[in-house]
Amino acid sequence: MNAEKIIITKDKYRLINEKFISENKPNVLFLPGGLGFGSEYFLPVINNLNSVANLWRLDFPDDGSNRFNEAIDFDNTWRPGLIEAVKALDNVVLITHSVSAMLALTIPELDKILKGFVIIASAPSAKWQIGLLERAKNYNLPSLEKLNYIYAQNKNDHTFKEFFLSLLPYYIKPDYLESAKKLFDALSYHYIRYEWSQNYFQINKYQAISPKETPTLILGSHSDIITPISLFKDEPDFLRSNISFFEIKNAGHFPWIEKPKSFKQSLEKFLINLC
Repeated sequence: MNAEKIIITKDKYRLINEKFISENKPNVLFLPGGLGFGSEYFLPVINNLNSVANLWRLDFPDDGSNRFNEAIDFDNTWRPGLIEAVKALDNVVLITHSVSAMLALTIPELDKILKGFVIIASAPSAKWQIGLLERAKNYNLPSLEKLNYIYAQNKNDHTFKEFFLSLLPYYIKPDYLESAKKLFDALSYHYIRYEWSQNYFQINKYQAISPKETPTLILGSHSDIITPISLFKDEPDFLRSNISFFEIKNAGHFPWIEKPKSFKQSLEKFLINLC
């Protein structure tokens, strides 16, 4: 196996091997949130990590640059497809962020499969939406209602990209906005997958199922305007012996952009303990 190995599963999940050490090491899969712009935004994390495991990017079907010129029944295949993708490798540690963590936390079967589980800047229930508008006003952020209205007038990949870039002040602190814009400006956007994730969480009342067996790390910050780490700490079912927390001070929704050293140290410590 080499660093260019790509696996496409039956349900069109894409696994890209970025770093390979040994067949005997765990396989770490980075699954992006959003949805809509793919796993490339994890590259700064992957490039910064020491070689403690085999590192892979995992993309949802038709997410970001993982595009197909055929109809995909995502509603019925995303869940079994994600299980299949995880089973494609041995000793898998699944690293999720934001929406991808929420999706993975509704699949109890993963608790029997994974060697480790990392949840970054996410939430255990739909309660994260409560008070978001008030928090936005406290930080003098642009109106979500106005930005959503502009995007809704003409939905396509280009307008979705512009919409997301306009939302960066919600995710990133002002001092880091320029570097964040360079990272996200280079991504491939697909509004269809973003629209699916928005509709999914509107239709389904989201409530996470906590991992009961899998060693799990929850990474986050109280300074995250979208999903502060306190949401998990205030959820009794996540206060378990197999679940640990690491709070990255003064970080937003993409903590590896603002606090790369703290993020790297916490993630590497977790992975080394599993290895």
